[in-house]
Amino acid sequence: LIFPYLLNDHNNFIIANSMITPNHIQPE
Repeated sequence: LIFPYLLNDHNNFIIANSMITPNHIQPE
């Protein structure tokens, strides 16, 4: 899974989250 990695790198989390996560699930 990539999520544990993303959680360890907040900047990558924001970048990947904006690409793979629906708007209604995105934080902030």
